[in-house]
Amino acid sequence: MPLLNAEGMPVGWVETISQARYAVLAAKPQEYLVRVPADERVLEEVLKAYEAHLREEGGRLLGDIQDDVRDVKEAERLFRSLLERAGLPPLAIEIALGHKV
Repeated sequence: MPLLNAEGMPVGWVETISQARYAVLAAKPQEYLVRVPADERVLEEVLKAYEAHLREEGGRLLGDIQDDVRDVKEAERLFRSLLERAGLPPLAIEIALGHKV
């Protein structure tokens, strides 16, 4: 299946959903090469660990912001803004927010 950029243009090819998730999560702005582990088991383990890390740290940081701001919606908006400025892709932000993706 092709990987598409924000403009809908093909920028790569993957064989599995896990490879696509990895490519999206590992991508960096203005860099066009992502090395995806060839072993599907290793790939699954890396994804599982990274997504757990995003959920854990995201939950902790979001909780800290909510404690300071005292407004759940505003805290989520600030949290999302911080992660966007840090260059995290939308998929990583949704995972960090604890959303099912």
